[in-house]
Amino acid sequence: MRELSDALIEISRHFGVLERDQICCGDVTVAQCLALQRLDNSPAGVSTLAAYLGTSVSATTRLVQGLEKRDWVKRRTDPEDGRRVQLELTAAGRCQANELRDSTEELVSQLLEFIPEEERTNVISALSTLGEALTRCRAQCCGVGEDEISSCC
Repeated sequence: MRELSDALIEISRHFGVLERDQICCGDVTVAQCLALQRLDNSPAGVSTLAAYLGTSVSATTRLVQGLEKRDWVKRRTDPEDGRRVQLELTAAGRCQANELRDSTEELVSQLLEFIPEEERTNVISALSTLGEALTRCRAQCCGVGEDEISSCC
């Protein structure tokens, strides 16, 4: 158990530093990077984005305000519920998200070069399994179904 704990901490620490230094460098924070990449998949409300980022709604609101000032995000009325607001990327935000995603893929490509070719499939499979387990664990901790994980706090 300790070995897995240590490995997860080490991976999180190293990837966080690499991501910050090589992907979200310059004037884009890691939180902004993650928000842009999440919103590139589909519009979301502030609470959904907060749950995804693992931050409070108030912190996410401040983050969104910064993204709005840069013209990367805009608010629109939720077409399914006019009382709710959805966040979506502007054209400039989509461009920034694509640049960040390309940088992420470049980093992962570089990372894979340090893994022996015959082990890559196993590493990718193990990480996918770990990601699924983390989703299930987080859903259980939040007391929601796995399909509701993005909306739990």
